[in-house]
Amino acid sequence: MSEYLILFIVAAYLIGLLFLAYFGEKYFSRLSNNGLVYALSLTVYCTAWTFYGSVGRASTEGVNFLAIYIGPLLTVPFWWFLLRKMVRITHTLRISSIADFISSRYGKNAQLGTVVAIASFLAVIPYIALQFKAINSSIHIMSATTLFDASLLIVFLLTVFVILFGARNVDANQRKPGLISAIVAESVVKLVAFIVLGAFVVYGMFDGFGDIFDRASATVDVAQLTSFASDGAYSDWFFISLISAIAFLLLPRQFQLSSIEAGKERHILSAMRVVPMYLLLINVFVIPIAMAGLVLLPNDDPDFFVLSLPLFAEQKVLAILVFLGGLSAATSMILVSTTALSTMMSNYIFIPLVLNTQKEEATERKDYQSKLLLWRRVSTIIIMILAWAYYKTLVYQETLVEIGIISFIAIAQLAPAFFGGLYWKKATKKAAMAGIISGLVIWFFFLVWPILETNLLQWLQSDASGASTRFISEITDQLGVSRTSSAIILSLMVNIGCYVYFSFTSEQSAKELNQAELFVDIFRYSGTFDSSVAWRGTAYFPDLHSLLSQFIGKRRTDAILERYARSNGIDWAKTPQVDSKLISYVERILTGIIGPSSARIMVSKVVQEETVDMKDVINILHESQEAIRLNKELQLKSQQLAKASDKLQAANAKLQEYSDLKNEFLYTVTHELRTPITSIRALSELLEDNPDLETEERETFVSNIIYEAERMSKLISNVLDLEKFESGSQQLERDRLDLHSLVQDEVTALKPLINGKNIRLEVEINNSLDFVFADGERIRQVITNIFGNAAKYCDQENGLIRVTAYRQNDYIKVNVSNNGTPIHAEDLDNIFDKFYQIRNQTRKKPTGHGLGLAICKNIIEMHNGRIAVENHEGLVRFSFSLPVYKSTEK
Repeated sequence: MSEYLILFIVAAYLIGLLFLAYFGEKYFSRLSNNGLVYALSLTVYCTAWTFYGSVGRASTEGVNFLAIYIGPLLTVPFWWFLLRKMVRITHTLRISSIADFISSRYGKNAQLGTVVAIASFLAVIPYIALQFKAINSSIHIMSATTLFDASLLIVFLLTVFVILFGARNVDANQRKPGLISAIVAESVVKLVAFIVLGAFVVYGMFDGFGDIFDRASATVDVAQLTSFASDGAYSDWFFISLISAIAFLLLPRQFQLSSIEAGKERHILSAMRVVPMYLLLINVFVIPIAMAGLVLLPNDDPDFFVLSLPLFAEQKVLAILVFLGGLSAATSMILVSTTALSTMMSNYIFIPLVLNTQKEEATERKDYQSKLLLWRRVSTIIIMILAWAYYKTLVYQETLVEIGIISFIAIAQLAPAFFGGLYWKKATKKAAMAGIISGLVIWFFFLVWPILETNLLQWLQSDASGASTRFISEITDQLGVSRTSSAIILSLMVNIGCYVYFSFTSEQSAKELNQAELFVDIFRYSGTFDSSVAWRGTAYFPDLHSLLSQFIGKRRTDAILERYARSNGIDWAKTPQVDSKLISYVERILTGIIGPSSARIMVSKVVQEETVDMKDVINILHESQEAIRLNKELQLKSQQLAKASDKLQAANAKLQEYSDLKNEFLYTVTHELRTPITSIRALSELLEDNPDLETEERETFVSNIIYEAERMSKLISNVLDLEKFESGSQQLERDRLDLHSLVQDEVTALKPLINGKNIRLEVEINNSLDFVFADGERIRQVITNIFGNAAKYCDQENGLIRVTAYRQNDYIKVNVSNNGTPIHAEDLDNIFDKFYQIRNQTRKKPTGHGLGLAICKNIIEMHNGRIAVENHEGLVRFSFSLPVYKSTEK
């Protein structure tokens, strides 16, 4: 292909990425705040090293290439505890880089932040150079000619991109939806490209995985590609997995996306599912592609088999797709890494120089905002130029994997200070400084200096091996591992040793103690952070307002401070002197802009700060803890009060309901009593007024009087029974009861009630029913009531009553069904309520007093049984169950 066409594709792709970022920044900021986007952004870990270098490493060292993915995967189960803590600290303290994080943990120490920034710079510049090498090499493979250095075009376009979307806001802590949109798009492109290529190689160029393995077996050592390649490879596997796990969390680009750009903490749960699947998919075809390259293109560079194979098969469209996948892998890393590094360089190198050279008061300057943006953009340009220069001079002959591992080991030197600071309160800034510097010295000597020495000897045209190379070889021989493993072992051992030693032998300052407490116990303090910071001093609102407006502008400053005043009930006109909470709040805002150490310097210029000793720090933290405890207690009491209020309202509503029902019940009972009394009185008066009545008529009147009296007596008895049951004063006379005989007797008594009516009676009673432990008369009362209702409410023209009884688990169950009108679903739960009939028969005189089923329910429940009603197979079925008699019951 023509180099001009390739360059046009590159330029079009990057310009398209610019437009995607623009629209992402303008229209899709909310869309970027979800779990899937967060998870895909973390896959920026997969750079050109992954896209090209994995196949290259697999071609020479077999499955060793998986070590850089095994490490991150082993950390996934701990993300909810570790990564969530990192996100909480980052958001609470408005941290904008890993240098800010470590500096802030150790007392906001500027020197430590500078060391971390330099370490990150030394580690990432070669890694960015690696991406430039991958891009340039891929362009040369795609085109037949090399008219000029295409990497210069890449540097220019990516620099413009970072300036527009990575360094457009003065607040580096502010999320960057445009940048995230571009990164996520590139994550999708590189994954799709690699999978499509893998599928084509396996099923287009070969007849599946088996065919590739069979053909590879004839020309290469397949066993070597599917196992550890050499002696000592086990140690390399372990140590590279270790530094890869660290790098996944601490590389500046990874920290930028996992912590600073994180939206909600629950998005970590999405990442725990998506990221492992992504790493699996992008590596599933690595070994087959490596074998295919070794079989078909044994003389080509293994690092670029992924491009050479589609070109060999004359699949230009596929080759362009793969080329764009590699370009995506490289450019996404460059964009995020440069953004992160430019923040660190401006905050810890350029901004401190500006602050130290400016002698006027902080409240007098008006141009910090523009200077900050200028220096961030200058930092971006410097980083790009240095990375390109590194690529052109030092790494041109190195493999992609070797460069990547060197960067990983450098970043690993931050691990003891970073993770130790998260969980160990005793660690000091002196320990962190000593550990990082000592580890970097060993890293430089083992991995960087041999490259410099080799290039120097080549420049001098000398065949001699360097003294350092011989010394390193002697050490690795003694350890019995590779130079890479030796560098990892020695650098981390010395680093950790210095960190632990100086932590025990040096004292913490009051600031360090305060920050250590806040970092280790961030979940306790994050809700009341500003009141937990040990600030003592005097400051005035106009000074803080003037200071803050120089960095974020007057309008935004007014909005922030007015919101603070409203939430805290402060009138700045009446209270010009501010408290320590506002000082801490302003410092926290500035931390997101210029870093914690520079923010501390700026705030100290407008605050008459008083010395805070250890005792003061402890008292402040105790007060904060007490405030947190009281706040939690208040919230708990408020919740309990709210629940009690809800319960009280429900109880009042229930009482009102029962009051209304009681009134209705008393009205109905008195009505029921009045009816027989009125009837008895009327009949008695007729007898008294007509002494000459015929004997037959007199007997009829007397019979009616007796019936009404019995009706009244029954009503009174039911009311009294119900009162006894509900008050718990009712006593049962329980004994072993033959329920079979009792039910059979009641069936016999039912038959006269239905004789002469068109009602069919079906009875199915198990002859071997067990006994129950019950009060026979009360159970008879239940059965009589249910049978009577069945006879009363079944279809009077073609009626059916079905009685069944059987054992069900440890209960004897009796069912009485009839084919009357089905009961409405909303009434099924209320039918045993003593007020049910009253509530549902207000328009006409009730057919009964409505207490029978309520009494039945109480009787059965006093026997530890169950009673229910349901619409079953077109019938209304009443059922009750009683526990089977046990010999121990008396």
